[in-house]
Amino acid sequence: MQYRHLYYFVEIIEAGSFSQAARTIHVAQPALSQQISELEVSLGVALLQRSARGIRPTYRREALRGSLLASPPV
Repeated sequence: MQYRHLYYFVEIIEAGSFSQAARTIHVAQPALSQQISELEVSLGVALLQRSARGIRPTYRREALRGSLLASPPV
């Protein structure tokens, strides 16, 4: 897991979609999607459910998001 994976993950959550997050952080949407896929593989869990209508959170995503936002800054 790399810092950028977590950064992108949080940006997607805040933006509500891959497309909006990609525009906000100036990253191509396919590259952003690939980074999140790598994060999911490294953790061994699906964090987001993808569909034609966008993304939906999984329970594991909420748990990860909670621990990331609760962690004190380094």
